[in-house]
Amino acid sequence: GLSELIINLSNHHVKLAIVSSNSVSNINKILANNGINVFTFIEGKAKMRGKRNKLQKLIRQSGYELADAIYIGDEVRDVSACKSIALEVIAVTWGFETKTTLENAGPNYIVDTADELSKLLFT
Repeated sequence: GLSELIINLSNHHVKLAIVSSNSVSNINKILANNGINVFTFIEGKAKMRGKRNKLQKLIRQSGYELADAIYIGDEVRDVSACKSIALEVIAVTWGFETKTTLENAGPNYIVDTADELSKLLFT
């Protein structure tokens, strides 16, 4: 359900970006394999400290405020990077870390399914 959610967000004029520790090449392959071409910004190879800086730069360059953005991540370092700049973060439990580990990191929200994520984003 993630592909549908991403397309739905784009159709609602939500600007989408990816800041990931993965390579841009891998990210683009995954997106192409799923027929997704809606991201306005893709940044790869972001380390913990680098992710925080890249997030700040992206938000600043886009003309938005931190309060206008939310990050969706699956690792403790995602939560930590966002908390360090007061950016809201949704932790998803279908990725790298366990739910308990993510809960202990203190995200603003935590979801177990794409449907829960959709409901949270559209309410």
